[in-house]
Amino acid sequence: MSAAQSKDPEEEDAVLQRAILNHLLDEHPSLLGRSDLIREIPTGLEGWAHRDAIERGIAELTKRNLVDWLDDYVLPTRPAVYCRILGAA
Repeated sequence: MSAAQSKDPEEEDAVLQRAILNHLLDEHPSLLGRSDLIREIPTGLEGWAHRDAIERGIAELTKRNLVDWLDDYVLPTRPAVYCRILGAA
């Protein structure tokens, strides 16, 4: 596989989810909206595909109990913050 070929989609999703979670933890306790994450986190995609990738990442992190949604705000859960304090995230 050459460097020009794209990564495995699951690997790309995991990289993006890590970026989202780390960004939220870095900014904690500030509240960030989904629009903030869409604007601040690069995906290498443009337009609708960029927005969709961020939304899918947030949804997967929510499913795994690492982030919560409060209206339009996305915030790390207490277990995610605790893992960061322990040095695991």
